[in-house]
Amino acid sequence: MHLIDSFAYRKKKNEIEVGWGKYYGPMLEHGTENMNANPHVYPLWNRNKEKYYKTMLTKLGIKTW
Repeated sequence: MHLIDSFAYRKKKNEIEVGWGKYYGPMLEHGTENMNANPHVYPLWNRNKEKYYKTMLTKLGIKTW
């Protein structure tokens, strides 16, 4: 199983929340008492967020200027 397979989402009114579906992801991202943090989701998001926003808006049919 790939770590990305543990992502989950839920619809909340007019929003969609995306996050970890299992406990291992946050432990890997933030670390534990016995394991150093290995951030990967936040840096990946920050590098590509404009592309993700554009894709989401296009799929939702929202026009941007």
